[in-house]
Parts: sequence; C-alpha cells; structure tokens
Amino acid sequence: MVGVAICLFVLGNTLFGEKLSDVSRSVFPASSSLVYGVVNIRDYGGFLNFMSPAKPTVEEKSFESVLAYDGDKIFGLCSVLNEIGKEMPITFIVCISEPGKLRVDYIDVLVYRETRGGEIRSKIFLNQFKGKSEQDQISVGKDIRNIRGATLSAWATTRVVRKTFALFKTLISGGADFKFIRQFSSQSEREKFIRRCFLVGDSYLCVGFKDKGESDLFLEELKSFSEKISRDFSDFYFFNKNTPYIRELISKYSRLSSELGFFNIWWRGDGKADLGGVWKGYVVDLIRDFFQKNNIKDYEISFGWSTFYFSQENPVDVFGKVINISGAISVSDTWSGYSVIFNPVEGNFVRERRRVAVIHQSAEFSDFASTLCAVWGEDCVKYVSQHGGKVIFIY
Repeated sequence: MVGVAICLFVLGNTLFGEKLSDVSRSVFPASSSLVYGVVNIRDYGGFLNFMSPAKPTVEEKSFESVLAYDGDKIFGLCSVLNEIGKEMPITFIVCISEPGKLRVDYIDVLVYRETRGGEIRSKIFLNQFKGKSEQDQISVGKDIRNIRGATLSAWATTRVVRKTFALFKTLISGGADFKFIRQFSSQSEREKFIRRCFLVGDSYLCVGFKDKGESDLFLEELKSFSEKISRDFSDFYFFNKNTPYIRELISKYSRLSSELGFFNIWWRGDGKADLGGVWKGYVVDLIRDFFQKNNIKDYEISFGWSTFYFSQENPVDVFGKVINISGAISVSDTWSGYSVIFNPVEGNFVRERRRVAVIHQSAEFSDFASTLCAVWGEDCVKYVSQHGGKVIFIY
C-alpha cells in the first residue's frame, strides 16, 4: 500500500489556528477584535473574477482565517492558502489590510513540499511582497525579483497574494460566508505556547506546548530525537536498513493489516514493506510518548499536515463541521491531483474521489485507517468503529 504522497486539510480546517493567532496579533495590534474561523466561498465565479487575470492552481473554497475589526468593520484578513509550485502545493499564510486600498502586511511559507525552489522561504524574497497593493503588477521579473531555480515557486507566491486579495473582496462583497469559531483573547491573558518545526524525512514535524521554564533543553532533546527517527526512516527507504523502530513498526503494521485478510503491506515486490500509510502516525505516537515522559500535559503535534494529535480538547473544523477532539486525527485524500494512494487489492491507484478523516486515540491507527478508508470506502466504517475510532467522509 502506498501512503498519501501529500494530504492537504484545506477544506474546512482549523489546524493552523495558533499560528494565525500569533501572526494576526503581531500584524494587527490596534485591532478592536480578532475573530478566528473559516471563510467559505459561495460565489466561486465572482472569486475568480476578482483574482483575474491570475488563475488559481489549487481550487480552494474554504480558508482558515482571522478577521481584524475596527469597530464593526472588517479592515484586515490573515488566511492560510495553497498554490502549486512546480508539482506540489505550497502552503502560505498571508495577511492583508485595507487602509484605503488592499495591501500585503505579512507573508510566510508554512509548508514547502518541493525538492527544489525552497529559497522562496527566505525573508529577502518574501519581503518584496510587503506593502504591495492590488494596483501593483506583482509579477516575477517586473516588480518581483526572480530566484534562479525557483521560478515556478516564485510565480506561486504572486498567485497566492492575488488569491488573498480576491478572498477579501469576495467576503466583503457578500460572495462568501464566515464561520465563527472563537474570538482571540489578548496576549496578556494567554499563557505562552512554544512552537517549533523539525524536518523529518521529507515532511515537517511541528509541535506546540505550554512553556514550563525549561523549553530550550526540552526542544534540544526533542530535536535530537526527531533527527534519530528521520535517519532511521531515511536509511530504511533508501537502503532497506532495519532498526528497532522500523522492525517494531513493520510488526505492528503487519498485525493491523493481517486482521483484514486482503491487505498486504508487502505488495511492492522488492522485499521491502511499504510504510507510507502509517509511518507518520507511528512517529506522532512516539513524540506523544516523549511529551508524556517529560510530564508535559498540554501539547499539540502535527506531521506532514495530515496527521495530528491534541492532548487537550480542541475545536477542529473537519470538512465543514466543528468537532471537539482530544487524541489523534489523520486525513487521507484522493480528491486532489497530487494525492496518490495505491489499492493493493486491485493493483492500481485509487480512482474514486474521497477525502476521509479518522479520529482515534492512537495516531498510528488513525493514519493507517484513513489510508485504508481511502482505499476501501465506507466499508471501513465498521472496522474502524470496532477499534474505537470514528470516520468522516466527504465525496
């Protein structure tokens, strides 16, 4: 079974809330209120007209966002948006405001998935967009300097700015709804939450936890632990080298798949187990255990932006429905052209358009089961329920 190459939780997601919270407080310090939720586009044709002549490469209709208010008027917006670089989606956070005309106040890259072109994450490149308005060209080679080897990613950045302008105008003109989730408390009322991301394999492992005064030491230990896991899986995928972590995961994954009879993790034919549909969840559970051993009770983990763990109950908008979750949630996706899941029964890639989330106390199980459900469809619901999980589908 081939796991999801990349899964975006972009339709109805509230998993970047803390990042949006921190950024919006910094960008809009004078705002009378900051409100967090999801902007849902109803008039997509109008949105495309606002974005023209640029055209989106990722068809998004729901955007995790923060609205900044001056009294009862919306004057600013911070949103999480995606555009394709060369082949893969790039996840951005963009903040804009309207002091007479729309302009860019902040832009950053949250997730970069290409093997080349990562230079667009540099401040030197991104700072070119700050202060740009909708009247500017915002065009590579004109008012935006290109980066050699990253041209397509640079163009993706220009498109995402145009997409943010279009989102704001669609919302203000009544072509989009805003689903309220919560209003942010002031910084003084909020206990400090430490957030860091580490590269594990080809994906980012991100954690957040409440600071107890020894965060630097803990983060160094966590970084070393993450690097060890990354080396283990890299050696396995490139050199088929087994380690205790790899052997444990193969054993556990084999037991899970053997319960189903038809599922075979050895489908590849090269003597190497395919762990793509479960390894992110396995790693998240390892990090969860690491937090627990260090007596940290309030924490969040995300890996590859498709597998998540919340130690405390959090409101998460899953495909348009807000659910309070404590534990793990994993998402698998055959909806998008850049998601690839192999069906070992039919010996081909899944053709049905499905997006599925599985909620469970174990991230390993939720990761496995979300991939399973993407292959198996709704026949998996009974199996997941028997193991204490919950499945949410969207077609």
